[in-house]
Amino acid sequence: MEEAEAIGRIELADALDQLKRLRPRLAQVVYLRFYAGMNDAEIGELLAIEEKHRASRLAQGARLAACAVASGQCTDMSAMS
Repeated sequence: MEEAEAIGRIELADALDQLKRLRPRLAQVVYLRFYAGMNDAEIGELLAIEEKHRASRLAQGARLAACAVASGQCTDMSAMS
């Protein structure tokens, strides 16, 4: 594993930890998608998320994780539902 890839993984893990503190359920969605490699349908079934909400939950979690990696923090994480 290259150093840059290792640093990226650490940053993503840190972002996921931050998300877990503020939005535990959303952190589960992100973890299952990016670490477990599950698709939207599998995640929705496992977490009992209605189909109409699956894509938005994944997108929201990915945005927040990316924001945390890029800036070190996202002030709106706790405000998002």
